[in-house]
Amino acid sequence: MEDKNIRYLQGFFYADGCLHSKTKKHKHSLSVTISQKDQYIIEEFQKTFGGHAYSVKNSEKEYYRWYLSSSDTYKDFEKMGLTPRKTLTLKMPKLSSYKDFIRGYFDGDGSIYKSGYGTIKVEVLGTKVFLERMIEIFKKEIDESMQTKIYNGNGNVFKIQLNQTQSLLLYR
Repeated sequence: MEDKNIRYLQGFFYADGCLHSKTKKHKHSLSVTISQKDQYIIEEFQKTFGGHAYSVKNSEKEYYRWYLSSSDTYKDFEKMGLTPRKTLTLKMPKLSSYKDFIRGYFDGDGSIYKSGYGTIKVEVLGTKVFLERMIEIFKKEIDESMQTKIYNGNGNVFKIQLNQTQSLLLYR
């Protein structure tokens, strides 16, 4: 698989993946659970890393899950900077290029919406440290004058919001 695809999957896993360390049911395993309509992403995880992909239904929605029990792959993801309970600890990895990583992360924890004024906005969720580094990367790779704040979300989850001009620069 091309490096850009690996970076995309790494970014997506940073957003929506889960490392299970030492619970009775899950020892050194990884999983991603997403909407059924996005199952093609799970299929890429399965092609790249192996494991199992399957549907999960509850009373309200249908999901698609990828699951892999592998100490080696678990350690590889740890080397990438991931930890169990990443909501509390997530930091930006050190990479030579961030474009595909951020695209993958955005597909997991980003959103595009119209404001009440009809302008386009982008929002990205993450830990404060992770988002601080993301803003630095945006300034370096997109526009050095880019200004945005980090807003407190729920608990340890924070968010950044880009205005329409910044959103279009990010898209390009």
